[in-house]
Formats: sequence, C-alpha cells, structure tokens
Amino acid sequence: MSRYGRLLRVGTAAGAGLLLYVGAPPRELWWLGPVVFAVLWAVLHGRPARAGFGYGLAFGLGFFVPLLSWAGEFVGPLPWLALATVEALVLALAGAGVAVVSRMPASPLWAAGVWVAAEALIARAPFGGFPWGRVAFSQPSGIFLPVAAIGGAPLLTAAVVLTGFATGELVRRAAQRRVPRISRLAASAAAPELNSRAVQRPSESSAVEFGGLRDLVAPALLAMVPVVAGVVAASLVGTTTSDGQAVVALVQGNVPRAGLDFNAQRRAV
Repeated sequence: MSRYGRLLRVGTAAGAGLLLYVGAPPRELWWLGPVVFAVLWAVLHGRPARAGFGYGLAFGLGFFVPLLSWAGEFVGPLPWLALATVEALVLALAGAGVAVVSRMPASPLWAAGVWVAAEALIARAPFGGFPWGRVAFSQPSGIFLPVAAIGGAPLLTAAVVLTGFATGELVRRAAQRRVPRISRLAASAAAPELNSRAVQRPSESSAVEFGGLRDLVAPALLAMVPVVAGVVAASLVGTTTSDGQAVVALVQGNVPRAGLDFNAQRRAV
C-alpha cells in the first residue's frame, strides 16, 4: 500500500473514533454506532496485525482524547493525554485482533468478541479499571438498547459492534461482486466474440451469480441478528409503570482533602 493509502486509512480510523464520540450522550445519535464500526471494518479488514494496531490506536485517540477532555480541567493536559493514550492502546490491541480474525469464517462475529474483550480489559486495568467509553454507553436509546436488560453493557456493545462489522463485510463483498461484473461487461464490449461465447454458457454464468449472492447471505444475517434481538428483547422487557413505594439511598461522593490529592484517595467518601 502506498504512503497516501496508509495516511488515508489512519485519518479514516481517527475520524471514525471521533464520530463515535459525537454520537455519544448528551447527543442521542445511537445509529452512528453501527456506521462507525462499518467504517472501521473497511479500514481493518485484511490488514496485518501491526497495521491493525496502528489503525486501532488512531481510532482510540480519535475517541478518547475528546471524551476525556474533562480530566484536563482537573489535572492538566499531560495527565489527560496520557490517560487517553493508555485507553487508546487497548483499542490498538483490539484493532490488531480484529485485523487478524477478519480472515476467518464468520469474521464479524469473532471481531465483535475481540472488541468486547478489549472493553473488559479497560474495565479492569490499569489501576483497577477505567471503563469510560464503552460502546454501550453510546446507546441511550434506539433499537439495540433493550438487549442490555438481557446481557448488560457487554451484550449491548456486542450488538452494536456486530451489526457494524457485519454491515461493513456485506458492503465489501457486494463491492467485490460488482467489480468482476463490470470487468466482464467491459471485456464483452471490447471483444464481441467473447460475449457470444459467454452467451452459449448461461449455466456457468448463473452458477457464478448464485455463488456471489450466497456470499452475501452470511454477513446480512449477522447484521440482522442484533436488530432482531433488540426487537424481541423490547417485547420482553416491561415498560409499564408499577404501583408502590421504593426506598432509595443517595451517597454524595467526595474526598477529605481538595486539590490534586483526590487521585490518591480512591474510594474515600
């Protein structure tokens, strides 16, 4: 790949990360989630692990730098950028993993599992975890949200990411199917005698067309499974109000001392 091609992929990955941030609350652009991961799939598919690491890092920085900008107000720009970089490095590992599994059968399903595993790592390390920026948190509403009642944030993340990756794979296969067709039409126009020979073998052409359509079925089904799951879950989760009273306790979070020492007093209230 040329230098400009790599730069384009880096820019696209960073832009996808920024787009995921744009779709998160307080904005309710939940539908941007699948779009983001469809774009990221186009960047990562078929890439070596090393390239996937770099593109994943660009995605992570594009997402976490604006997402964690509030931290700079308390600790300054260097700790803010350091924290964003650490979080982005985990998504860099996810990018490498997605690039590797993108060559496997049912690759969007494996890739979604890689992403959920990366979020689980962020929630546990370093320093006991910092689970800001889960994909699930970008879904305050929408068709995927009801699955959270079944499997929590991990399943909600998996639903959004799987739909995006599977849609990206569907578009990729459809584009690959279209290119040979255009090539055949161009060859037929340039050499009519070849076209006449092709007409004499309709069964072969039909088999090729059927095989191409069959290749689109798997990613299309994978893209639809989370959508159907969301619809089914919505019908199972009760949304009607109930009578009665509930006792709720509230705890005001704080630390004994003000200033930067608040970071040194984890769980102190």
